[in-house]
Amino acid sequence: MNYYIKNIKLLDFLKYSYGLFAFILPIYPKLAPIIIALITIFTFLGYFGAKLLIRKQNISILIYSTFPLYLLYLLGLLYSANINYGMRDIETKLSLGIFPILVLFIQGEREIIRFCFRNFIYGCGFALALCLSHSSWLFIIEKLRESKNLYSEGFGIDNFFSAKFGFLVHPTYLAWYFVSAIIILWMTNSFGNYFLKSIATVILILGVFLSGSRFGLVALTFGIIYFGFVTVKSKIPRKYFLVSLIITSSLFVVAVISSVEVRSRIISPFKIFSEQHINPLSEDGTVSRVLVWDSAIEKIISSPFVGYGTGDVKDVLIQKYKENGYFGVYKKQLNAHNQFLQTSLALGIVGLFILIFLLLRPVIFRKNYSVLFLFSMVSSITFLFESSLEVQTGTMFFGAFYSLIFTYDNLKIFA
Repeated sequence: MNYYIKNIKLLDFLKYSYGLFAFILPIYPKLAPIIIALITIFTFLGYFGAKLLIRKQNISILIYSTFPLYLLYLLGLLYSANINYGMRDIETKLSLGIFPILVLFIQGEREIIRFCFRNFIYGCGFALALCLSHSSWLFIIEKLRESKNLYSEGFGIDNFFSAKFGFLVHPTYLAWYFVSAIIILWMTNSFGNYFLKSIATVILILGVFLSGSRFGLVALTFGIIYFGFVTVKSKIPRKYFLVSLIITSSLFVVAVISSVEVRSRIISPFKIFSEQHINPLSEDGTVSRVLVWDSAIEKIISSPFVGYGTGDVKDVLIQKYKENGYFGVYKKQLNAHNQFLQTSLALGIVGLFILIFLLLRPVIFRKNYSVLFLFSMVSSITFLFESSLEVQTGTMFFGAFYSLIFTYDNLKIFA
């Protein structure tokens, strides 16, 4: 492509814009929409008037990515009464629709995709360093106050876990980023040798544990089991897998022993599900999920085929909380905290089918889409615990990286 701005190729601007987006996303997601706008501008400036070679594999990204799901959310506006909320939701989900189109234009640019992957790994590392620095500062200040007999919240070592640690991004999303970074690290040719990958993996695993996310622990366990099978059949030396397994197990034991927060988050689900009665007024995180899932399922059964529309899904769910007397979750105005339930509420069975197909197709064709298979599985686990596509932090990440990883795998197939 021979388009220039002041003798600098637009393709370079595009490359660095993608890299900046990937780097900034785990650190300060609020800046990411501005960078997406830059990517859009450079994409269309660079390819305006150019002959884009459209092949079957190029077009497939519009069919098998997040693009159809976004179109369905647009259609969901047609039978929504609350258009204002619906339009805000469409804006939040814009990345699901725009990234498959943007990535369509760089399907032959392998280096842009690898550069993006590398910068995402660097961004995750930098975010982890910032979170550790913040937690260390809180811990030091607390100890200084205690030494002077001043009031202290008494979090102690728990300053390094969960919400105290994940002050930049919600801990669940931070864990999602870190686990995805480990997948990209090992499954793409984007970062260093085995030794450097192992060091980076240990750092990212530490970040997953410190996030205190139950999802992170489940996803990490899945990843370790999968990589165990892969290691047996691949050229990856088994010592790297064994070292990762030992370090992960050690970190888990240390976290459980040292942190009340971590112990509570692991034990509370078992404790709650074993109880005969759940307090409908509770605002506890795990109890809240049980209550919102119960309400969401009731509403889905009432309108299973088309749902309640993109704009009305929140109003319908909150009204159901009130009817059921779940005033804790009603007060907090919570979403379904499960993307499968959330999509079913909004778009019905058709929306649920498209979402499941989006995540299941890489599983069916995992030999061709090995990276996307792992990313889809990890994302599926996230979707079980969070309505991840209801906030920009989730839609930007999933929309961008699903498209980029899909393209990366496609490049291997059609190389």
